[in-house]
Formats: sequence, structure tokens, C-alpha cells
Amino acid sequence: MSENRVVDYFIIIIGALLLAACGGAKSENSTTIARPDPTIQIIASASYGNTSCAIKTFGDLSKGNLSCWGQFPDIVIIDEKTGLAERTFRNESSPVAMSTDANWTDVTIGQYHICGIKSLSSGERLYCMGWNDHGQLGLARLYYLDDFNNPERNTRNFYPTMTQVGSSTDWKKLYAAGEHTCGIFGAGDLIGTGELKCWGLNNDGVLAQNTENNVYDDLDSQNQTNLIRRVLSSDSTPVIATWISVSTSDNHTCAIQQADNSLWCWGLNTDLQLGLPSNSAIIQKYVTAVTLPNVGFDPTTEAWIGVSAGLEHTCAISAAKTGTTISTSGKLWCWGSNQFGEIGVSGTTSSISLPNSSPVNGSRNWKSVSVGQSKTCAINDLGEAFCFGYNASVPFINDRYPITAVAGRNENWTSITVGLGHECGVKTVAISGVDKSQLYCWGQQQFSQLAGGFNYNSYIPNLISNDENILVDPYVWKSLAAGGHHSCALKNDNSLWCWGKNFWGQLGVGNEFPASTLKKVTSEIGWTDVDSYFKTTCALKTDGSMWCWSQNHKGQLGTGSILFENIPTITNNNISDWNKIAIGQYHSCGLKNNNSLWCWGSATFGQLGPAMAIPDTTTAIPYSTVKLQVPGDWKTGKVFSGKYNTCAIEKIANNTTNPDKTVEDLYCWGRNKYNEINISVNLEVNTPSVIPKPENTLQWISASIGKRYICALANTDITATQGSLWCWGDNYLGVIGNKTHYDSIDFTSNASYEASRFIPFNTPFNVNTPNTAAGEKTMWRQVSAHDENVCAIKNDGTLWCWGENAFGEIGRGDVVLSAEPAQEATKSPNWVEVQVGDNHACGLQSQNGKTDFSLWCWGGRSFERQIGDLRLVNLEPKLIL
Repeated sequence: MSENRVVDYFIIIIGALLLAACGGAKSENSTTIARPDPTIQIIASASYGNTSCAIKTFGDLSKGNLSCWGQFPDIVIIDEKTGLAERTFRNESSPVAMSTDANWTDVTIGQYHICGIKSLSSGERLYCMGWNDHGQLGLARLYYLDDFNNPERNTRNFYPTMTQVGSSTDWKKLYAAGEHTCGIFGAGDLIGTGELKCWGLNNDGVLAQNTENNVYDDLDSQNQTNLIRRVLSSDSTPVIATWISVSTSDNHTCAIQQADNSLWCWGLNTDLQLGLPSNSAIIQKYVTAVTLPNVGFDPTTEAWIGVSAGLEHTCAISAAKTGTTISTSGKLWCWGSNQFGEIGVSGTTSSISLPNSSPVNGSRNWKSVSVGQSKTCAINDLGEAFCFGYNASVPFINDRYPITAVAGRNENWTSITVGLGHECGVKTVAISGVDKSQLYCWGQQQFSQLAGGFNYNSYIPNLISNDENILVDPYVWKSLAAGGHHSCALKNDNSLWCWGKNFWGQLGVGNEFPASTLKKVTSEIGWTDVDSYFKTTCALKTDGSMWCWSQNHKGQLGTGSILFENIPTITNNNISDWNKIAIGQYHSCGLKNNNSLWCWGSATFGQLGPAMAIPDTTTAIPYSTVKLQVPGDWKTGKVFSGKYNTCAIEKIANNTTNPDKTVEDLYCWGRNKYNEINISVNLEVNTPSVIPKPENTLQWISASIGKRYICALANTDITATQGSLWCWGDNYLGVIGNKTHYDSIDFTSNASYEASRFIPFNTPFNVNTPNTAAGEKTMWRQVSAHDENVCAIKNDGTLWCWGENAFGEIGRGDVVLSAEPAQEATKSPNWVEVQVGDNHACGLQSQNGKTDFSLWCWGGRSFERQIGDLRLVNLEPKLIL
């Protein structure tokens, strides 16, 4: 559990960022919103335990704003009269500013405290917050009233905000762990170098001081002042030396001296973490040289350039030296405990007393290393990051890992820090042609260590967003589509953008890399419609042509083959008279301008219609790579596909009773296991079957198909744009909206179970919001059903969702199932469209009569990036730009 910050010996700031401010008239369509500002850069970061901090700058690369998140030091007052208190934490899910100014240059984190350096006109000053019960802040430990027996646990030793420590003005770098702090101060030849001082709890000699306990002077019985003192080489001899790299853990410290790049360690040595011979003392009370006999390190040709101390092991980097010139990367050496493979040695769990005779992954040079509790992460000279040891690899499958690459795009990393169950790293990202430093975190999230407001461990590094107010017009979107783990949207310039998971090329951008931000699908414009489901995307152009891409093993792209495509590919026959597309899991359908309906892809459940027979148990699963017509005269724009079903509205002239009236019926076909289509047939239906109207006066006007159920809107007027909502099919996870689900079903009675779970097509349930008066029907504008979640927009523009909600698809800020409509968290009345995917949802909002809309997304799994911004996961709707 070390603080694990790596001091880069050769970091030299060679320039400053010049910013030009341009003025101009404010567009009436513009609005001030919060979003990540690409001009922000990260100049320092730290992680310890379940806490992380970072310093961001907007131009001056020497100092910036300090923010922290995760577990914050806090206090619980037990007795107001005596001041008796206990230490605790509070969780902060978003970065919290530690001050209002932007003068911070460095930050470090201990178990119950945070310290930083401010660059002021008076010099470089030390500030700390949190608990000072062991003197770890460098402030006087205070008694409360006459309680001399327990000075630590009282309210006067807790500092809730960053407080100036002492009057020194020459602090350079800070290092903390457990309940102590160390810092480099004074003049040094290089940036961040100087003499070393330590203070706080001297557990196992970690401070290199001549006391076994707290470092303080006992001036009198009521006022104990902590000394911030130089480390010692003996009982009374301070080390007067310049240090270039320091790292401290809960019980040992290591550092590199500038004069000869020699490595020194002190503190606890029970697991041989000091790099000393195995017969050395268990505790090294003072600064002790690591001499490294009989290993592949030659001090005449190599020099130590970086070191990191963990709880029970240590790692350091040695670089080639020619005269006074030292390389910026080199060999990685680790020693100490190897219980979980944290020193990179396979085949043993025993501690190693000296750096292994072969460096870690000796074929590669390393630039920096960071060590935590039983795990190690390092960055090589290619900018790639690797981790090994306990839970060091992000999938968390077991407790021991070999050297494993960090997930996602493993490139351009410049530094990394290791916490208890999470890691954070800074990488260089090109934004608008300019390289910027951005902070990403990954790993466990139970204490909000990754920020972002989500509740899940993240497999992929998650950008720590720095929201600032900037001028942007978000009202640029026309329509959208949600696939299984990706989404696409049309802009008002008819350009098409996609984001999310991309293993099969479902984003259409020519590669298979996932995208956490929106990616433009080709440079072309002229797109008019888009639909997605599972791993398939199709879109229409202004000339009526249809283009599809992604997975194609069942011919669902309609290209005449089963080859997958990662760019838009025109469907076979080059037909250019399509007006609507509808995509299912492995099949697709489209309507032509002559009202004919065509389907292609998998016919496993009869979803292509009567042109292809339903297979029996001995027949190979059929599919069609060419389009097959579904007989009928179908209404323009009214075709709907789901996982294994297709529905469409057909226009039928009723000449016998009223030749002037058009009666429109909803037909469905495909899987029928849960009586979605026909109660007299047990399984699949490949013939379009009419869905009875829920009431005699109502007619179906639209539909949406979920995993094992169907929802549809009905109105007395076939031209209406809103109607009452009805759902039927399998209600196992509450998708029917009737307040029941598997937990509320009486499983002791099979009849009760069947009646509660399955809502047949001929008795659909009328879905209303909880506040709808008895006897009335909620009127809805649109419904989107997908997998085990449903969202719908009321006629007042509010958005309501229900179902499983395993990944926050309901958008109300939790992951709790809802068997009835629940309003999303923002309670906006401006929703105009919603689309639900497998684990996420997206929607469009209008404002003040605008004809173009803003884009919002929520839910999602962090490693699939469906949300469309760099937060990766949101439990509430978030604006996407």
C-alpha cells in the first residue's frame, strides 16, 4: 500500500503552452454546458489505497488545480464534550477541488491524509489535510482540554481542508504512505531534487529517525510539535545529500542519491524488500546502501534512475551510463515478496533477498515503475504499460498474473500510479493535432476510485473527466439507433456517427477498435436513416440506397455473402428505393417505396416470413444472403425488427363496410415461445399473424420488439403520433410494466406462475405511469424495447423506463430492477426520441422548439464504451458532444 508515485529523473519542462483568446458574437443557438475540455493537461497524479488525486492545468504547465476522489479522510465525533473522535472515510464519486486556486505543483496521499505543494509568490509551500494523530501532516499534535492520555483521537487533530504546514518555501516533491510523509526540499541541480525530510509515524524505521514512534519534540505535556527532519545515517547524523528519486511504503523507504545514482533503502526487511543480504537485520533503522553483489548490475556502466517501494517488495530501474550521460530508460529489477508474482519471477512464491539476477522482461527497456500492495506496473520505452502480481491485470479473474498489458489502446503512457485495487496513469493523447496529457484510471470501483459516478469495475482505462464551462451548441442531432453494445446517430448535416464496442466493425470506421467517443462513419454525408441491433448496423442514403456493415455470418448484411464488413457496404442488387430499415439480431428487413417488404439473414425462428420454411431439429439452420419478399401491402415506415421477431403494419381497404376508411393491422412473425404472436402455435411462426387490437376502438400505430416480448402504441386515430401503450410476452424481469416479476411470482403454484409471467398477445397489459388516475390511460409518444429493458416517452416529453436495469439502463441512478415505469433522473420534459441497447440507452432532447436535438446516453459496461463519452459508464442520462 505504498503511495507509489514515480519520480522521473529526466523530466524537464521545455516550454509553455501559449493560448490565444478569440472573441466573437455569441450564437443564439449556443448554450453553456459542462464537458471535458481538451486543453486540460495533467501535470501530476497520485494514488494510495482507494484514493486518487491529480493536478490539471489549462496552459501553465508548471502548476494547476488539485482535485481528489475516492475515499476522503473524514471524522466521526463520538463525544462532543471530550472531543473523542474516530477516523473514517467518505466516498467522493467525482473529482473534488481541494482549493479554489490553480497553484499546485505536486500531491501525495497517505492512509488518512493528503499533502500537496503550492507555488506562491512567497515560494513553494507545503499544505496538508486529514488526520494528524501521528504527526503525518507536520503540524503540532494537539490535546483536547485535559485529555492527556489520548491526544491522537480527538477533533483537534483533524484538518478538513488543506492547511499550510510550517514556513518553509523550498519544497520540491512529496511522498506519503500509511501515517507518515516524506519530502524533498532545498536547492537541487535538477527539477524536483534536493535534501530528504520525513515526519509522522516512524513504524519499523520507515522515517530513518532515532525514535521508534512519532517524530516530534516533547516540548511540554500539552503541546507536542512535530519535527520535519532530514533522514539519518546513524543515531545523530543527518544525511546531507541531494536525492533524485524517492518512494515510501507503509514500512520501508527507498531513494536514489544524485551524486552517484546510488540506491538506498531503510525500514522493515521481513520479506527482504530492502534488497539486502538475507542475513541482514529485520529492521534497518537508518539509510542503508543497496550494494547488489553478484547480480547483473555494474555500477561503472549503469545508474539507478527510478525506484518504487511497495508493502513487501521493491522495484527499481537501472539505465546505461557513459561518463556523466545516463539513458532515460533501462532494466527493471524487483525484489522482496513474490507471493503473487509481484516481482515478475515465475515458478516460485518465495521472497528474494536481492534483485533477481535477470531483470524483469530483459528484452525490453523500461522508463518508469510503480509498486503497490503485491502488484507492480511499469511503462516501457515504447510507452506501453504492463502490470503483474495480485489483481494487477484488470479482468480480476484470479489473484495471480504474469506480466500483462494494460487493456485498451496500450500506447503513449508517460506515468502510472498503483492504489490498493486500482491504477491510474497519464498518457499523451493527440487532440486537434496537439499532444495533451490526460489521466485514466482502471480497476476496482467500490469506493469510487475511478470517479465517473458508476458502480462497476472497469476493464479499460477510464478517462477522469475535468469538466469546465465552454461554449458549445449540442443541438445538432436528428435521429439515433442503439445496437447491442454500440450506438449510431445522424447529425443535422446528414453525417453519420457511431461509438461503442467494435469487435465486428459495427462502427463502420474501417477497424475493430472500440470507441468511447463518437466516430464519423466515412467522410461522406447524405445519410437519412440508421438502425442497429446486436452487432449489425444499416443505414439509408438520400438516393434510397441501403448500406450495411459488421457481423454477417447469417447473411444479415444483405450483401450476397457471409463475409463481415467494417465499412458501409451497399446491399446486393444496388436497389435505390428503400424508405425504412429494421435490424434484428441475425436478420434484417426493409421497406421499399412501393410498400413491399423484404427480409434477409437468419430464418431460425421464421423471422424472414413465409419465403423460407422454419427448420426442424434435423435441418441445418437456414439463412438467406439475398432479400426475400414478405407478401402484403405495408405502410411506409412501419416495419419493426427485434431479436427473433419481425412486425409490420399493413394497410387493408375495407370495401364491405366503409370503402372510404383504411383499417391498419399489426402483423408479427418469428419466435412464439412465449405466446407473443399466436397462442395456438407453441413455437415459431413464419406467416404474418395479426395482433388483435387491445380494444375495439383502438388501432396499432407503432411497435417495438424486446427479447421475449412486444410493446406497441394504439390510438383511435391511425394518423396519431401518440397513443396508449400495451405490452405482452414474457414478464420474467418486469418488462411488461405490470409491477410483477420473478421475485413477486408465487412459484409454489404453477398456475399462478404461468399467469403472472406470461402475458399472451390477445390480452396485452396497458402500461401506465404510477401517478395515472384510475380508469385513465397514460398517453405515450414513442416506445423502445430491447433485451430486458423498455423506455418510453410520455406525451408531456418526460422519459420513463422499466425492466432489469442491470447496468443502469433505466437512468435513475441505480441498478435496481423496476417492474413499472420509473422516471429517469434528470426529469427533463424535453425528450423526443429514445433507443435502448443491450446494456445502455440513448435519447434525444429538444429545447425551445428546436428542430435539431441534443444527444444523451446512460447505462453501459465500461469495457464496451456504449455511452459515447470518456466517462464510459453513467447511471443517469449524460449529455454527449
